[in-house]
Amino acid sequence: MNQILAVLRKELIDGLRDRRSVVSTLIFPLLGPMMVTFMINLQAERQRESMDIEIPIVGAERAPDIVDWIERSGFGVGAGPEDPEAAVRATATSISSSSCPRTSPQTSPRGAPPK
Repeated sequence: MNQILAVLRKELIDGLRDRRSVVSTLIFPLLGPMMVTFMINLQAERQRESMDIEIPIVGAERAPDIVDWIERSGFGVGAGPEDPEAAVRATATSISSSSCPRTSPQTSPRGAPPK
């Protein structure tokens, strides 16, 4: 039994001499949970920021169902630029949508069957 205790004592002393071992044993278990918490909070903040997007729509009054769906999805709807293609090319806006004023001959506005 004394031999086991002597070996244990020797190994503990050798382990405490190695500063890298002591640091990794004490510091990393403390920093690990803090780093994970920080990363989770960062991801949640990015998710919240991604929901603060306003989508500019040209002719939103002609597509109220799409506007309602976009707003229910958690995004904002704003007035679109006069020339959406030029605005996207000039990077004034990253996305723009336009609702076409014409309807198909088979359907009337808002998707109702033709009369």
